[in-house]
Amino acid sequence: MGNYNEKFDLIETKRGQKVFLGYKFIMSKHASTYIKYDHVKEALSKCKTLFDNTRGGIAVTVDLGRVVGKAYCVPITDGNRNQVRMLYRQGKKGRTPIILNGPGKETSLVTMIIVRDERNKGLYRVCAAWYGMKASREPWDHNIQSEEERKESEEFWSNHALSLSAKCIDWERSEATDEAEAV
Repeated sequence: MGNYNEKFDLIETKRGQKVFLGYKFIMSKHASTYIKYDHVKEALSKCKTLFDNTRGGIAVTVDLGRVVGKAYCVPITDGNRNQVRMLYRQGKKGRTPIILNGPGKETSLVTMIIVRDERNKGLYRVCAAWYGMKASREPWDHNIQSEEERKESEEFWSNHALSLSAKCIDWERSEATDEAEAV
């Protein structure tokens, strides 16, 4: 993939801002839920939000008006609580509550994290995208900006889990940390 040019395929929002799918997003897709690039591009083209300079990017949710995928952030209930495990996802710094191979819920929503490009201030890039609503940052996220945001994050993730396949898990780190904590 040596000749890859991430800015070749620019998408223009309703406000005329130019966005591209970032290299890290494209390369890290295996580490999270699957989302079709065409759905991200369509959501960007319908996006009315004006992006800004906020640290860590801005989360934008767009309703595409039809079922496009499955949301894999699910509420923790009495029925699934015993299936929740704190695991590391591939490429992520902290543990996430996860239900392995749990069901998703059909959705028409696409959520994207969009940041200003560091090299070209007139461009923006998608650094993450998924099907479903915006979720709170995870408690270990270095972009959390206040104690209030951290508390909201901890509350959200004590009541929600990601339903993912085993291939999304960094088993080496998850199991090594589990063994160390058991000692």
